[in-house]
Parts: sequence; structure tokens; C-alpha cells
Amino acid sequence: MSFDSSDSTLVAPEVLRAEQALQTLRLRVTRHTDQQSRLKQFYRDWQQNWLDRAEHLHQQMNELEARISPWLPREASPRLSVMSVLDEAA
Repeated sequence: MSFDSSDSTLVAPEVLRAEQALQTLRLRVTRHTDQQSRLKQFYRDWQQNWLDRAEHLHQQMNELEARISPWLPREASPRLSVMSVLDEAA
């Protein structure tokens, strides 16, 4: 059985549609994978930023507690906490 280059023009329309569908599927999977990777990176960056800010806020609270503790009675110990704007308004 030999392959003639003129045979390539006689490909069934179903085969062409199947090839096009496969190419479209590959493109969509690639785009989805890229979007998923970007979303994961965004989430990791957001989470790290949040953790960094929370740690910084805790350090500031500890420093403030240490500064005000000399003015409080010995049995009292200052404890600061973080409140949201909504909690503060209530």
C-alpha cells in the first residue's frame, strides 16, 4: 500500500472535524491549565501577603503592650486584639 500525496486532499470531512475538535480541545485544556496555574500563584501570593501583614500586626501589638504595661497595675496585663471596622461599629 503506497501513500500518494494527492490522497491527502481526499480526507473525509469527519476526520477534518475530528482533528479540528481535538485541536480546540488541546487549546482549551492548555488555557485552563494556564488559568489554574495563575490562580494558584495569585492565591499563594495573597495568602503570603496576609500572613506577613498579620505577623507584622502581632509584632506591633506586642510592642504596644510592652510599652503600656509599666503604667498598668501589676496584676493587670494588657491584651490587645484586632477588630474589624464592622465589629467596631456595633
